[in-house]
Amino acid sequence: MDNICRFSGWTRRKHCPDYFLPVRREDLLSLQQRRQFPAALAAYPAFLEQHPNDAGMWANFGVLLRALRHYPAAIACYHRALALRPNQAGVLSNLGNALKDCDRVAEALDCHQRAVALAPGDATLRLNHAVTLREAGQPQAALVILNDLLQLEDAPAIWRWERALTNLHLGNFVPAWQDYEARWELDALPVPQVDCPRWRGQELQHRHLLLTAEQGFGDTLLAARLLAPLKARYPTCALSLACQPELHALLGQLGVTLVHPAGALPAADYYCPLMSLLGLLAIDDHHVPPPAALHIPVAAATKFAWLAQHAPGRKKIGFVWSGSLTFKDNAKRATGLERFLKLAENPALQWYSLQKGPCQQDLQTHRALPLVCDLAGSLENFADTAAAVAHLDMVVMTDSALAHLAASLGKPVLNLLQYKPYWLYATDARVQAWYPSMQAIRQPSPGDWQSVFAQAEKVLAAL
Repeated sequence: MDNICRFSGWTRRKHCPDYFLPVRREDLLSLQQRRQFPAALAAYPAFLEQHPNDAGMWANFGVLLRALRHYPAAIACYHRALALRPNQAGVLSNLGNALKDCDRVAEALDCHQRAVALAPGDATLRLNHAVTLREAGQPQAALVILNDLLQLEDAPAIWRWERALTNLHLGNFVPAWQDYEARWELDALPVPQVDCPRWRGQELQHRHLLLTAEQGFGDTLLAARLLAPLKARYPTCALSLACQPELHALLGQLGVTLVHPAGALPAADYYCPLMSLLGLLAIDDHHVPPPAALHIPVAAATKFAWLAQHAPGRKKIGFVWSGSLTFKDNAKRATGLERFLKLAENPALQWYSLQKGPCQQDLQTHRALPLVCDLAGSLENFADTAAAVAHLDMVVMTDSALAHLAASLGKPVLNLLQYKPYWLYATDARVQAWYPSMQAIRQPSPGDWQSVFAQAEKVLAAL
């Protein structure tokens, strides 16, 4: 960070005479460091109007804008900073990150290479370069840098985590699962509050093992397949699973005791985070248990029985165009409803929206009804969604938890993926190993949804 230049006083914001904003560097930086982003965002324009040649603050404004996902504006701020003070390695690296966020990966890599050349001893710049290489489809080059970084003393956990993701993309599962445990050192996941030791492969016969779900719905559905081989290996072991209550009905026939993760957890001999089973059971593309056998309750099945007779003579296609808006990468893994409406031009297909959450309103915005039958109002839980999917011929979607649910039911899934998808979808062979009923269509270049949907249109026409 640049040295702080001190300016005195505060200023009134234009058109708002009662709203005072800080114009001192230290006040503005304090807001940003304390993550008071709305106040900082409001204050930066006043400061930069008074100090338009402050390269450091243009760069800091870019950091703030990127944190708030205003990527094009962040890029412009970084360029302004570099015009005022060229060859700042840290700003070049930050610019590379923002360009990567906008899928301008060639420009991003150029910035990172220039930054590392200016400051070859800066490990953070090298890490940024490695992450961008992986997301640009060059994981092997990224792995070389990460392996080199991890030879340094006091390597932070984030380096091992990034190497885990890189090895997962490459299919190097043994070292990947070892580094995957670094997630617990990143303060991103709540550590289970249990009174028993961690299971790391100890004998489990006649013991009680408590498994704890740790990430999203999709991760729980993905890892639920590991319960059967675990029971087969330790038939006298009692298994409990603390997982999202929204999934209890679907997982209720797997022979484990399901508990609410926020309630009183049962006493056990050992506990294990659910995703850690992937490493403990030595799972790789050649040793993948089949998806968990999900249970559809009678009430949910009855609720959607009408779908069997609906739209006779047409293929029934369910679809989702967005995952959770709170997911950091959702803007890249999701796309707009209008692209799916192009697929709905085929009159031989009847479309059913399975979209929940704020994006459901897109159906009204784009006047998609009655071309699309909106099921969201009847989908009260995952069991309902499973019951609806059971009557469909295919589910077409951008990546979200529904992909794991539909593919676990054995339903044909057309998963439309960004250029750098989740590690599970890195290759067609891996997709088939983990979810035999799924077909993945990946962007051939970052941001190229047009090619993805052109291919999807051909797949649907073949139905």
